[in-house]
Amino acid sequence: MVERIYVTDPKLREREEKAIADLRALAPDGSTAGIDNKDKALGKRLSKLYKALGYEKRGDMIEAWGFTTGGVGGRPRSVDPAALVDELAALFAEREPADSLEAIAAEFPEFGSKMRTVERYAAEVFGRGLADELRARGVLRCRAGLDASGDAEIIAMVERFRVLYADANDKPKTIKELFDAHVEYKHLARMFSDMSERLFGEKPKRYLQSIGVLEANVSAAVDPDELKAVLEDVSQRIVGMDSSKAPATTSALIALFPEHEAVLSSAKACGAVTKKSLQRRGILRKSDRQKKAERNKLLDRTARNASVEELSRLWRSLSLPDVIGEASVDSGLLPGGISSVEVSKGIEVKKDVYSHVSSLCYDEGANNVGPVPEGELRVRVRRMNWDTRYPYCEKMGDTGKTVPQGSRFYGRDATVVAVSEFEGHALVQAEVREVRPLRPETLLYGLLKAGALTANDFTLSDDWRRRYADVLS
Repeated sequence: MVERIYVTDPKLREREEKAIADLRALAPDGSTAGIDNKDKALGKRLSKLYKALGYEKRGDMIEAWGFTTGGVGGRPRSVDPAALVDELAALFAEREPADSLEAIAAEFPEFGSKMRTVERYAAEVFGRGLADELRARGVLRCRAGLDASGDAEIIAMVERFRVLYADANDKPKTIKELFDAHVEYKHLARMFSDMSERLFGEKPKRYLQSIGVLEANVSAAVDPDELKAVLEDVSQRIVGMDSSKAPATTSALIALFPEHEAVLSSAKACGAVTKKSLQRRGILRKSDRQKKAERNKLLDRTARNASVEELSRLWRSLSLPDVIGEASVDSGLLPGGISSVEVSKGIEVKKDVYSHVSSLCYDEGANNVGPVPEGELRVRVRRMNWDTRYPYCEKMGDTGKTVPQGSRFYGRDATVVAVSEFEGHALVQAEVREVRPLRPETLLYGLLKAGALTANDFTLSDDWRRRYADVLS
């Protein structure tokens, strides 16, 4: 159930109360399904009102008022968007891409209604329109001059706008004014709108205002330093929370941290934060549907597939010790088999226990005993104490510098830890240390033990990247 947002503005509260009264008159049973067909004017009013009140979606606002949506305004979500896209990708795996969604529907009528259903909320699931997602998957033909996602051209266009308006006194107030003034980029307007949050982390208008391309809305602005401090505080407090219990909407986030309500509500109202930007920071959790749709992307971004470079940056940002040895107080951050690490140099020392059986090498000389069976020893045994009888065998405490040259451990970073004799042979065990490049597994173990990562970060999730976005970006 979506929590209701308390409205303090008297004019907004009056609009809200009138809308609720009209809804009750139209839907006394509480079901608002098909409202746009029953009363178009009311439907339009509600579509404007939910944003003003601070809700993520119109349906959220209606549910918060105690009504049921039942697919408000049209077709219910009866189609799994990820499954549909996967099915189309498999169908077109061995075919040439189609020219348009209409071309697919004409050739495969069974997909027509499904695609129309998914188109309505594709941006919520994929972060872009259905057509753009299908282009990325090779189902639709790419626009001329663009790669599968169009990322490069969108980024280049935005950078061009940034340069043009860096010192301009008269800036466009809206995105429409901007593209009307630059008709050469007008064909990219829809794509920019769909991809802005994925590429830049903010809604298009808010992002263009933040980089000085559009005129800023001063009345709705929020202090960026204050907002940054609030987001850092919220992010740190959510880190240790069970991911299944983390808030899924901005309204739930505000309810969880009422002390930050003023800043978060203002930031949401002016577009300084959005649901997607908060999800990217790991403050809001994604739905299971979103995670399923992003499965392949998440595989690359999950903690278990992180690079040494990324994990080392995170390690240093948390002020974890650069050098750790077996005797240090932080040795608990080392996994089994690793005796030391030096993160800044990117090296670790692996420790293994090796054993080998060697024939005892004895001096020939006095006090020889009777004949020795052939093949057991090549020389006769002298009955003396260990150090004198067996001067060429490894001894407890020997290192790679003091063992005989014929020893397996000669010249290595090794220490003999056990020697036992049986019937003319010796079982020798030694700890052998080997310097090698630092592995991500070693850093992941230490970060987990230090509490920087949780068990959930090793599942199909990129929550950890959003929590530490400032460090990893």
